[in-house]
Amino acid sequence: EFAALLETSVPTWPQGQGDLGERLERASKRAFENGARGVIFLGADSPTLDWDALSLVPETLTRVDVSIGPCTDGGYYYLAARRHIPEIFCNITWGTSEVLKQTCSIAEQHDVTVHVGEMGYDIDRVEDLRAALGDLESDSHLAITIREVLANGNIVSQREST
Repeated sequence: EFAALLETSVPTWPQGQGDLGERLERASKRAFENGARGVIFLGADSPTLDWDALSLVPETLTRVDVSIGPCTDGGYYYLAARRHIPEIFCNITWGTSEVLKQTCSIAEQHDVTVHVGEMGYDIDRVEDLRAALGDLESDSHLAITIREVLANGNIVSQREST
């Protein structure tokens, strides 16, 4: 259904159960088993992705095993790999400021070469919404939606406190 929604022929599979690491590892394994020459996982909550920088990732993967786009919160907004490396998805404390650091440390322990790309951010807090507003075209659909969400601050505040 997702591929039809996107109007693409790119293969898609259900994520399945488990934490983020288990789901990423499973997706990586499946992609490579189905003939992929590389994978890239993109954060869906990163509205200001630099598509020009991302277009360089395939070339970067000719020199390193993994390329990661770090987030200001200590995570990452993309991770790309040229082969299935299950270890980089294990023993990570997902959702914390240690995700990137732990991933790079595990990669080093397993002799996996890593390129760390340009800093980015994702949307986890109200402050991130405000930052995105400053980076988006003011008349874009996403900017309009963010302004509507922020204008309805009582709903946002209630959700933050729960």
